Amino acid sequence: MEEVFAEVQSHRGEDDSAALQLRLSDGLLVQSFFSMSAVEEDRFEVYGQAGKLTVDRHFALDVSVTEPELDSIRLKRIWRSVRSLRHGPYLLQKLRAPAFEPSYPAAMARFATAVRAREQATPDLDDGLRSLAVLEAAEESARLRRIVPLAAPLHAGLAP
Repeated sequence: MEEVFAEVQSHRGEDDSAALQLRLSDGLLVQSFFSMSAVEEDRFEVYGQAGKLTVDRHFALDVSVTEPELDSIRLKRIWRSVRSLRHGPYLLQKLRAPAFEPSYPAAMARFATAVRAREQATPDLDDGLRSLAVLEAAEESARLRRIVPLAAPLHAGLAP
């Protein structure tokens, strides 16, 4: 990642909305919007030349792929809905307790398995350090109201 630009706004509370733009080392732009004062959705959308990927954290059973051709979209959506029925028990678990997302225990179990097997667990401390560097650059960018180059983390390679 090369640079970060962030802007925050206050609508209902202090700094409750943020727009973030990242420029990756290959030049690709990544834009994100976060808000505690907008429509209650918790969704990721990734747009590209070949289509769009969508994941709704609370209601998605699978990654939704929208292709750029409009001809067969309706039929494909119906087929995806039918295929997603196999995830029924998981959806019920998500709907019953949205605050206790079922992926959290699965991630913790995967981490514990890696530790017991003495394997590299991911994400690891290096991933956390890189994430922190992005957050610090975003906060600096919002404060200075300009693009901030992303500094390399002080220590790479924390994991043995």
